[in-house]
Order: sequence, then structure tokens, then C-alpha cells
Amino acid sequence: MYQTIYKLDTLYYVLEVSIYYSAHIIEPSPETGEVSLLHSSPEIFMKKSRVEIKCGIFATIIVIAAVFSVMLLTGTGQYVPRTSDYSAYELAVNPPMPDFSYPLANYSLVRGGMTFDIFERIGIENYESGIEFYEGLTNMTHRDRYGRLDIHETPTTVIQYHALEQNTLKFELAQGTGAIKRGNSIIVGSEDVSGIFVMLDGSTANIAGQEVLFSLPSGSGVVFRTDTGIDSPVGTAVAEGRVSAEMYLLDAGWTVGEDVVSYGDTWLYAVTASEEIVEVQVTGNATGKSVVIHVTEPYLKYVSADDMTVKLDGVDLKSGLGMAETLWDTGEEASYFAVKTANGYDVIVYIPENSDSVITITTADANFGVDGLITLLAAIGIVGVAVVALIKTE
Repeated sequence: MYQTIYKLDTLYYVLEVSIYYSAHIIEPSPETGEVSLLHSSPEIFMKKSRVEIKCGIFATIIVIAAVFSVMLLTGTGQYVPRTSDYSAYELAVNPPMPDFSYPLANYSLVRGGMTFDIFERIGIENYESGIEFYEGLTNMTHRDRYGRLDIHETPTTVIQYHALEQNTLKFELAQGTGAIKRGNSIIVGSEDVSGIFVMLDGSTANIAGQEVLFSLPSGSGVVFRTDTGIDSPVGTAVAEGRVSAEMYLLDAGWTVGEDVVSYGDTWLYAVTASEEIVEVQVTGNATGKSVVIHVTEPYLKYVSADDMTVKLDGVDLKSGLGMAETLWDTGEEASYFAVKTANGYDVIVYIPENSDSVITITTADANFGVDGLITLLAAIGIVGVAVVALIKTE
């Protein structure tokens, strides 16, 4: 508001100066050769050529156009639309800033080819304009001295901000969307879509009508995550603090694509990915929580989840009773649960103790071990005895 008033005052001043100079023609003195203004009078002004008047008017038009161009570029910014398979939104490198900077606007979720509005604008109080967004394989990132903004373009459509200095974020909800606080999270939803805000490392939130405000001390953060349908228990577990990190593993053509969201200080890194095996390195503190790995095609080309086995540091894990049961497991023994999705598999691994570990997802057929070998030999022996008995009978 104040910037707009200031620019209008500047424009008014420039117009006055331009009109003044167009009416007060500059001429050199015939005696001294010095340039001076001729005071306007009806006689002098009428004697000036039409060319001089036209030049003054033309100069005024140029000044007006230049001022409005500056107002457009520095005041309102230029939003650029962007669409992925899971979200649609608009970005601005030089965002408008009546109170906050608004680098992200008109954020919608894409579900089944339809778009559902969820945020009108996202504002950041301390924000450096003019820094281009970095485009990764699965996300758009803006980094400045105040913090880092990540917009993930995966099915969970995560929006993540980490504060390097104390800051404030504002999410303006779209019409028909509401928010309610629950524990250390905020549930956001409408009739068509739902999601959660997770507050990390001391951040706090306040809901005021259609606005959700986050106060972020240095080193804290906030994560917004949406449900995809089949992984609704994961969203609930994230809200309850039961998930330490989440990874999307996808084929990027020339490399393995990784998209990782940490809900604490746990990080996941892909070590190996093929049609038969996936290995993921776990670092940080995942004690008593689960990590979620979304594996998409062409990796792990199995008919069903029964065709695979999961290991933690080379040790076979027991399969949990279900997705929710594994996510809420609090026992002393590690476990996993895998489910087939439309694009691959979701694998949840519960880690009871803190350590840097390697999760291995591979085919069950290649994992006989000593017990498996004994079982196989026993089965062969039983079949052999049956065949001999059949021959003697005949």
C-alpha cells in the first residue's frame, strides 16, 4: 500500500516536471550561448514550432510508460503458471508485497484430472526477491538468507519451509477450505481434498479465519502434506509424529529420482534401484518411528507384495499385520509392511533403535537362507518318497 502511494506521488512529480519542460522551451542565449529556460508567455509559447510541442508530449508519454513499467515489475510481480501431474500453482520471482511477499499463489491439487483449490496465496514475511527458483527432478526450490522453500511435485504434494532466521509464514486458504488444530499439527480440508500441517522444531501456529499463520524461530520449519487416498494412514501417522521421513523413488530416465521429506532429523538416500532390488540408506535419528518408501515403476517389478522381502542391515524383518499396525508399532523388534499401489509399492519400515541402517527390498525367492534350504530339501524328500511308494504300488 505504502509503496503504491509512493510510486503514484513519484509519477505525479514526473508528470509535473515533464509538462513544465514541454511548456518552457530550452534555448541557448544568443549573447552568451548559455542554456536557459524561457519563461512562458502567450506570445513566446505560440511562436514555438509544433515539432517542439510534439517532442514535449512524446517525452511525457515515455516517462509515463517507464514509471508504469517499474510499478508493474517491482510492485505486483509476474506470476508464472506451473502444472504437474499432482498440483497446479503460480510462482513469482519478484512477488507482490503489500505486507508479506507472496511467491506462491492459486495452489491447487490435481486428482483424477480435476483440480481442487486449497490455497489462494502463501506469504513469507522476510523474503529475498529476484532469486530464481531452482527446478529439481521433483520439486521447485527457493533459497535465500532467511530460509528455504520447497514445493514438491509428487502425489503427496508437500510444501516445506525451513527457517534460517526467525520468520513468519502465512497460508491463505481457498474458499470452502477450513483448518482445525490437533496436537502438533493442523488439519486442512474441504469436501474434496484434505491435508495436514506439521510443525517442526519449535514452530507454532495460529488460525485466524481463512488464514493460518506460522511463527518460525531460527532452525524450525513447517511441512504441508496431502493424502493420496491409499496412504491415508500414513498422513494420520505423520500428523501424530509416527513417521520420521518419507521418500519417493522414481525413474528419471538418466538417473534414479529421489524426493525426500524429513519430519525431523532423519534422511533417506537411494543406494541401489532396479527391477529386483532397492536399497536405501537411513541416517539420523529414527528411533521408535517408521520410514515410508514409495517405490514407483520400473523398480521392483513384482506381481504382489508377497513376492518381496525386506531386510534391515541384512536381517530379515517380520511382516506387520497391516499399514496402520506397522506405523503405530512400538515394540522392540523391527518390522515392515508393503502394499501394491497403482504406480508401484509403498513400503513402511518400523525402526525401534537408532542407528545408521540400510533397508534392502528384494525378491523373496532369492532369500532362502539355511532354514529355507532345509525346508526345500525336506519338500523334495517328501515328493521323492511319494513317487517311490507310487511305483511300488503299481
